[in-house]
Amino acid sequence: MSNSPMIGQFTRFGLVGAVGFLIDTGVLYLLVYGAGIGLLAGRVGSFLAAATFTWWGNRTVTFRRQSSSNRLAEWGRFLMVNSVGALVNYGTYAVLVITQPLFAAHPVLAVGAGSLAGLGVNFAGSKLLVFRAAGGEHGERPMPRPAGRPTPPPRRMPSGSVASRPRTAPCRPDAPGRTP
Repeated sequence: MSNSPMIGQFTRFGLVGAVGFLIDTGVLYLLVYGAGIGLLAGRVGSFLAAATFTWWGNRTVTFRRQSSSNRLAEWGRFLMVNSVGALVNYGTYAVLVITQPLFAAHPVLAVGAGSLAGLGVNFAGSKLLVFRAAGGEHGERPMPRPAGRPTPPPRRMPSGSVASRPRTAPCRPDAPGRTP
């Protein structure tokens, strides 16, 4: 199934996001009920805490083969790209806590609704714009070769094009179409 790697990534993205949701909610409750910060201002702090965790979780679990070596730049890209999803997330949250007494009394419900609203936007942005590396399809890096095993040179076809898979048998020097 050609979409199975993406389904696996989306599943891991969702699991990392679920932990991020717990962090978002926990920090929000600490800020609102512990520090006395309002529901809207508290969510800004809780979102930054959760976004920092989800960046780390997605770079090490979901997109580990596409992570950048420049962590600070990648974190900045993650925050910028996911700001679109954050606007959807925060907008949903704000509308609910302002207009619905149930959500104001139980902000965890509004955090959950906002998180779900921004999920697809954040996954697409993270996959396509944040966790990409030079190389293969969708920016995926090829697996590193074991030490001591050099990469074989590409095989030339009679037309001059390069074959996509390594040769399985030696080619005779006098074979038709062989180029030196």
